[in-house]
Amino acid sequence: MTMRLMGFVSLLMALVLLGCHNTGGPKSLQPATIPEAAATTVARTPATTPATAPVDLQNVQVMQRITEDPGRMVVRLTNGLSVILQENHTAPVVAARIYIKAGSLTEQEYMGSGISHVLEHLVAGGSSASLKESDSQQALRILGGDSNAFTSFDRTCYFITTTAEKWPLALELLTAWTTRADFTAAEFRREYQVVQREIEMGEAEAARSFYKLIYANRYLVFPARHPVIGYKPAFQKLTWQDCRTYYKRMYVPDNMIVSIAGDIDLAGALKLVQQRFSQVQRSVVPSISLPTEPAVTGTRLAVAHGDVKRARVQWGFPTVDMYDPDMYPLDVLANILASGESSILIRTLRDQKQLVTSIHAGNDTPHWAAGQLEIIAELPPRNIAAAQRALLEIVESIKTNGVGLEQVQKARAQVAAGLVYGNQTAEQQAERNAGDFLVSGNIDYSRMYVERIAQVTPDQVRDAARKYLKPECLLTTILLPNNAPDELAGLTAAAKTSTVRPTVEMVTLPNGLRVLIGRNPAATIVSFQYYTLGALLAENDANNGIGNALMELLPRGTTTRSYDEITGFLDATGGELDASMGNNTFTVKATALRLQAQPTFLLFADVLLHPALSQPQLDEIRPLLLASIERATEDWFGEGYRFLRASYYQDSPYVRLPSGKAEVVSKLTPEQIRAHYKKYLLNPRQSVLAVYGDIDPEQVKQWITQLGQIPAPATPPTLALVSMSNPAKTVTQNSAKGSASVFFGYGPGMLVTSPDRHAMAILQTILGGYNSPGGSVLHETLRGQGLVYTVQASNIAGPVPGMFLIMALGQPENTGKITTLVNKIAADAKAGSFTEEQIATAKDQAITGEHVRDQTIAAQAASAALDELMGLGYQARQKIAENLRQVTREDVKRVANKYLQEPVIAITTPAGK
Repeated sequence: MTMRLMGFVSLLMALVLLGCHNTGGPKSLQPATIPEAAATTVARTPATTPATAPVDLQNVQVMQRITEDPGRMVVRLTNGLSVILQENHTAPVVAARIYIKAGSLTEQEYMGSGISHVLEHLVAGGSSASLKESDSQQALRILGGDSNAFTSFDRTCYFITTTAEKWPLALELLTAWTTRADFTAAEFRREYQVVQREIEMGEAEAARSFYKLIYANRYLVFPARHPVIGYKPAFQKLTWQDCRTYYKRMYVPDNMIVSIAGDIDLAGALKLVQQRFSQVQRSVVPSISLPTEPAVTGTRLAVAHGDVKRARVQWGFPTVDMYDPDMYPLDVLANILASGESSILIRTLRDQKQLVTSIHAGNDTPHWAAGQLEIIAELPPRNIAAAQRALLEIVESIKTNGVGLEQVQKARAQVAAGLVYGNQTAEQQAERNAGDFLVSGNIDYSRMYVERIAQVTPDQVRDAARKYLKPECLLTTILLPNNAPDELAGLTAAAKTSTVRPTVEMVTLPNGLRVLIGRNPAATIVSFQYYTLGALLAENDANNGIGNALMELLPRGTTTRSYDEITGFLDATGGELDASMGNNTFTVKATALRLQAQPTFLLFADVLLHPALSQPQLDEIRPLLLASIERATEDWFGEGYRFLRASYYQDSPYVRLPSGKAEVVSKLTPEQIRAHYKKYLLNPRQSVLAVYGDIDPEQVKQWITQLGQIPAPATPPTLALVSMSNPAKTVTQNSAKGSASVFFGYGPGMLVTSPDRHAMAILQTILGGYNSPGGSVLHETLRGQGLVYTVQASNIAGPVPGMFLIMALGQPENTGKITTLVNKIAADAKAGSFTEEQIATAKDQAITGEHVRDQTIAAQAASAALDELMGLGYQARQKIAENLRQVTREDVKRVANKYLQEPVIAITTPAGK
C-alpha cells in the first residue's frame, strides 16, 4: 500500500515515529475558552442549533464555494479560513479537526528547535483570558475525552471525536485553542519539562532513531532532515516569548483548515463554524522560503546502533515529489515489490531465501520535496550484504524484463480497496478530506489518484524503474543491535452516507456453531470473523507457542490452494485474510469488497476447514516465529509487561505470552500442530462466526451450510480456567534501556462476565482515561509533576480472572515517587475520594468511547462475536450506554475496594540506577 493510497496517513505514521507527539499531558487536549456552565449547555445542543447567542456573520461570509455536492461542502470564508464538511450518518459520531499549516518545515529562525511541537503542547488546553485550565479539562471530559493532537513536517492538527449532540462544544474548544490561546509562563515551564523528557525518551527509542537516521541520510539541505520534535540543545534555547511570537505568526485563518465529518447537517454546521470564527480577522500569512535539496549523485551509507534484537535496513532510491506524473508508476512499482504476501520481495527475500524476517516497500513522495522509493527490512546483521545483492538483482530484472499485467492489476485492486477500507469512519473522512485539500486544494485527490493509478501500464512501471532505481544513487540506512559489529564498509472512495443501522440475526447450525449475520450497507465491505476459545487457555509450559504457530500456518496454504494462490487472489481482489491468537481466543478473519464477498468466503472457509499445516510451510515460518518471540520484549512495554505477568500470576494461563517460548517453537512438528488444530480450533460449540456488511442474509445462510458439517467433539477439550495471583510484592529487573518502567498488577482480577464490569469501566476511566489518559487522575498527577512520559491503566478481564493494570514510563530516579503516588491514588479510590462530577464526566467519556469504537463494519462484527462467545450475548453492546449511566459513586467505590488489592509491582530499570 503506497503513501498516496492512505491519503497520507502512512506518511503521518512515519512522522509520528520521527517525533510527532500525541498530546496527552499533563492535560491531553483540553479546551481553553468556554466556561464550565456554558460547556454543559453546548454539549446538549443539537448540531444545527447555535450554541451561543446569534452572532453577526457579516465578518465571515462565504467568499468562495470550492466544492458543493450532496453530503459534502468545501468553502473559504472571507477571513481566509478553509472549511470542509462531510455528512456520514452511519453512527451518531462527529469528528472535528483543525489543521494549522505549521510544522518543523515552517519554523524559520527556530529551525531544529521543535517549536511547532512545543506549541502543540501549550495550545492544547492552555490558559485563555476567560478560562482556567481546570475548566477546560472538565469541558473536554463532557465530550468523552476522545481528543488528541499531532505535529508533523508541514502541519499541526488538533482533533476531537464525540457524539453528534455534543460536537458544537468540540468545535468551540478547537476554535478556542487555535485562535484565543493565552498560555502562561508557568504553563510554558511545565510543558518545557514534559517535552524535554519526550526528547530524551525519543533518543532512546530504536524506531525513532531509525527514522531520524533515514531522513538525515536522504536530505542534506532540506529541513526535513531535522526531527519534528527538534534537537535538545536547540529546544533548550526556546523561551515563552518565542512561542507566543510563533503562535501569533502561524495561527491565522489563511493558514488553517477546519475539517468536520460525521452525523451533521451541512447548512447548520457551516453556520456554526461561521459563528465560532466570527471575531477572527484575516491576518498576514508568513512567506516561507525553503532551500532546494540537491540531486543525489552518489551512494550514501548511514549506520548506527540501537536497542534492537535484529538489524533494520532501509534502501532508498531518490525519486520525485507528488506532483510529478512519474509518481504513479513508481507507486505501482513499490506495491509490486512488497505489498501483499504474493509480492516479489516477500516471496523471495523473506520466504524463499529467508534473508529477512520482514520487508515492505513504499514510494514516499511528499508535496514539499522529492522523496524516495524505499524498501525497509528487518533481518540478522549477517544477512545485510546478501539481502542487498538479492534486492539489486530483482531491481535489474525488472528494469530488463519489466513486470506483468497481472502484477499491475493486483496493485490497482489493492489501491482501490484501500481507498474504501480507509474511509469508513468520521475520523478517517475528516483526516482524508483535510489531507487531500492541504496538499492539492482538492478533497477528491485520493479518488483522482486511484483513477490515475488505474491507467498505469506495465511499460510505464518498467520505464520508471529504469529511470529512478539506480544502484549508483542508492541510499542505505542501517540500525544495528548494540552488540553487533559494524562490518558494513563493503556495502555500497468515500464511504456511503447512511442512517441504516445493522440488523443482526443469530443462526445456530446443527453442530452448535453460532453465526451472527449483520446487514449494514453503510460501506461496500463484508467482514467474516471466526472466534473460538483456546489460545493461552489451551497451552502449558510444555507447548507454549503452539497456538501462535498454528495461526501463522493456517493461511499459508490449504489442501487445494497453494500459498501463492491464496495471496494472489487476495492481492488481485483487494481482500484481506488474517489468523491470530490473543490471551483467550483464536481468530480467523477476512475482509472483502462486496462484489468479491462470495469467493472470499469460500477461501476463508477453505483456510479454516482444510489447512495444509505442512512441514515445508512450518520450516518457512519458523524463523519468523522465533523473530516474533525476540521482538515481544524489545520495547519498554513488552519488556515490563512480561516481567509483571511472570511475577503477578501464580497459577494462570496468562503467566505465558502468546508468542510462546523459543525452545518450544524451535522443536514443533506439523503433527503436534494438527492435533492442536483439531482439538481446539475446530470446536463449533465454543466458537462464533460473524458475517457483517453489505450482504444479503439469505445468501449468507447458504454459504455457511458447509460450516455446519464440522463435527462437534464428543468430549469438550479441557481449557485452563483457573487463575490465581501471587501475594503482593515488589520485584525489580535490570534493562539496557535508558528509561524505567513501573507496572502495577492489582488483584484479585475480574471475569469478563462480571456484573461489576460497568462500574469498573468508570473506575478505569477516572484513574487512567478511556481512549487516552489525558485528564485522568493518574495522568494529571504523574505527568503533571513531570515524573512520567506516559502512564496508562487498563482492566484485564477474560474467562479467567486477570488484573487491574497500571503502567508508567519515566526516569529511573523517579520510580520511588511514581510508586508512592500510584499507591496513594489507589488508596484514595478505595476510600471513594472522587466526586459526582468525576463520575458523570467519566460516564460521558466511556459512552462516547463506545460509540466511536464500533464505527467500522469489522469492529461491529468483532464486538458482537466476542460478546456472544464470552457469554454476554451478541446484543450486549446495545445496552452498554444505559448500563454505564446507571453506575453510582458507591458502585465505583465498591469495585475499587474489591479489585484494587495490594499490588504486585514490577520495576524495570537500567543497571546501576
